Amino acid sequence: MKKSLITATLALALSAAPSARASPGYLLSAPSRPARPTRLNVNIPIGSEPPTEFHIWAYGPVETVYGTFQFTRRSGELCMAFAQEYGNDLFFDYDHAFWAEGGAPDKGKAAGWFRLELRTDGLWATNITWTPAAAQAIRDKEWRYFSPALDADTTGEITRIWNVALTNLPATHNQTPLVAANVRDFRTPDHQASVSLDRLYGLLCKALDERFQSVWLVEVFNDHAVFEYAGRLWSVPYTVLGTAVTLGSDATEVARQYIPVQGGQTMRTLLTALGLAATATEADALHALNIRLAEGESLQRQLLSATGQTDTQAALGVVAANAQAATLLSAAQVRIGDLETEQRTTRLNALITQGKQDRKLTPALETWAAGQTVEALSAFLEHAPVIAQLSADPVTPPAADMDLGGDLPAEPLRFNGKTWAEMSGADKHNLHFTDKATYDHLRADHLKRSGQG
Repeated sequence: MKKSLITATLALALSAAPSARASPGYLLSAPSRPARPTRLNVNIPIGSEPPTEFHIWAYGPVETVYGTFQFTRRSGELCMAFAQEYGNDLFFDYDHAFWAEGGAPDKGKAAGWFRLELRTDGLWATNITWTPAAAQAIRDKEWRYFSPALDADTTGEITRIWNVALTNLPATHNQTPLVAANVRDFRTPDHQASVSLDRLYGLLCKALDERFQSVWLVEVFNDHAVFEYAGRLWSVPYTVLGTAVTLGSDATEVARQYIPVQGGQTMRTLLTALGLAATATEADALHALNIRLAEGESLQRQLLSATGQTDTQAALGVVAANAQAATLLSAAQVRIGDLETEQRTTRLNALITQGKQDRKLTPALETWAAGQTVEALSAFLEHAPVIAQLSADPVTPPAADMDLGGDLPAEPLRFNGKTWAEMSGADKHNLHFTDKATYDHLRADHLKRSGQG
């Protein structure tokens, strides 16, 4: 019969003989070494000579009056993995003295050493070497049985073997379960008065075994018990008459409910999400949650008001549509900006071309004009004078082609029909920047004719 509420390493001293030792029970322990693991006596008689190997467990249920443990394929793999990780020989002790609290200084001395081996029929202790004292005690039949110290999970599946003890007190039937007091008692005082919990537990275990076989008693309530069968939880009613327990006719499948506790991982995660310190209380968490809920309701009202909707999903649809529209609008604005830039460039180029045709832009001014806005260049061309030197009318051949080193020609040199004396200051200024060679020849001709050159 399996037991309930196994929350850590089992520590049942199933092989403990009556003595002054502390009574065994459930104890929390560090993962590396339990204070007292389950001591499970296996009835394997020893022959006349100490064995060099023996079969510890076969695959399947390991039946005891304290519950049914399971040695599975996974159990074998876990036991071997722990042994390989440990790397040392496992040891035999005497009557689990190694795990006893207090005791003589030599309580942990070994009776022998062994290795684990996983075979097709289960787990074996192999390569056994006995101390001379232990070997002689076995020959003299001072020790008759082996008792493995093991760990098991909450389903009763064996997960580790720590060592093996020599013992003379194997687990026997019809004994009061040493761990019965660890079953939570949900009965009211009037129900508790009819039979003790220990006795009720034993009676229920026996009744469940007779009907279902290989089940695990989980909880005991006023009028029903919860047990595990085939990996599922079931509830069955029961009645107590004197010292007899009768189970109801039908069992109903039930589910276990887990509730977060103060200080548990779920609570710590919640406190972190709420921005609270790890030391915050449940009241602090509820207060923070209420504030968040109020903020959420306020945001929901604002959303409905802004979208003109009465349903949250419809409001979210409006928001999604507006977001899509905003994306499209942004893209359209970028495209409009590009088109406006292209249009301004086209208009600016057209104005420059027109300005050159109207003889208002010299080549030197074209670069300046390209950097102006359409509006500024339009205003400039509207008020700029026509540059005479850019006239397309027939002109006197360039003065640069004339030789001024000899006699002066009969007529003064001309540019666009004008002599130097006839040209205005603006004409001379423009000519100086547009055709410096002609400017120099016209000026030199004028100065020679006037007696200044």
